[in-house]
Amino acid sequence: MFRASLFFIILFAGELNIAQYTYATTSTGFSFDFYSGIEHGRVDEEVYESDKCISRLVWPHKAVPFIGFGTDIRLWNFLISGKVLNCFPLKGGVTEDFDFLIPGSDKISLYSCHDTYVDKDFRLHAELGYKIGIEDIFEVSPTVGITYFNRKWTARDGYLQYPAVHGIAWTGNEEKQTVKGAVLSYEQSVLFCSVGIRSRIKISDITQFGGSFFLYPFSRGDSLDNHFLRALEFYDSLYEGYGYGFGCWILLNPFKMHRYIGLRFACDYEKLVIRGNTYTNVIGISEESFTLTQGYTAENSSILWTYTFAVVLNGAFSN
Repeated sequence: MFRASLFFIILFAGELNIAQYTYATTSTGFSFDFYSGIEHGRVDEEVYESDKCISRLVWPHKAVPFIGFGTDIRLWNFLISGKVLNCFPLKGGVTEDFDFLIPGSDKISLYSCHDTYVDKDFRLHAELGYKIGIEDIFEVSPTVGITYFNRKWTARDGYLQYPAVHGIAWTGNEEKQTVKGAVLSYEQSVLFCSVGIRSRIKISDITQFGGSFFLYPFSRGDSLDNHFLRALEFYDSLYEGYGYGFGCWILLNPFKMHRYIGLRFACDYEKLVIRGNTYTNVIGISEESFTLTQGYTAENSSILWTYTFAVVLNGAFSN
């Protein structure tokens, strides 16, 4: 019931937008947006010994609702944009933990499954673009941008499923050992840069389409993975990565009595892979600190679909 209520709140919350689609007719302008939508994706957290993956944790991000606001400032053909997004904390999906510890084999050796809670998901984005095109008909805008996000999950309850004999592959038929309370937690903080292009085309007085494509050539971040049953935490220092993203939107202005009111739906995709070193520490009272795990590397791979529905209110002003 709670999830259904959030969905309808998101569906009709809408977006307040001043001057976003009338820039072509003004030399300067300003916009403020309030928007809402749903994120859907996953993060794969992996550890490698040399080139062999020995551990994979899958953190789901299923139908997570968000709200946010953005602002655009247009100075002639230049556009400066900023956006803030924050998700609702909720329960959603199942975290799966796979180990691949059998020498010379990529078969699963240990498996566990737990309910997942999204504790937070916060994102900041800033972008600079330059518009090239035909006024109010078609435009293309090369852009550069920077994005920061911080998100955290907690895995609770569920079960462990370990083979009775060490070194035997997991089959899924093993006895399930029930666990209670917080078992795992995972937090990411990542900063990455983007270069790309945005486009917009006006089909008619009531219909506009747009698209975008981005590359992520530089990224840095860190993550903290707590394993409470083992009293261990793992810190990943992430400094090498790549990614890309693309999206599309449609804007309809069906209200003839007022051309500044429209309906907008957007869909965006993002993939980001970032690697680095991994460190280990003991949870609890200890004199130890994080130590580099020699011979091991960490990799975080995330995919994210974002769906936004909006009621758009347009206006403009010029010098």
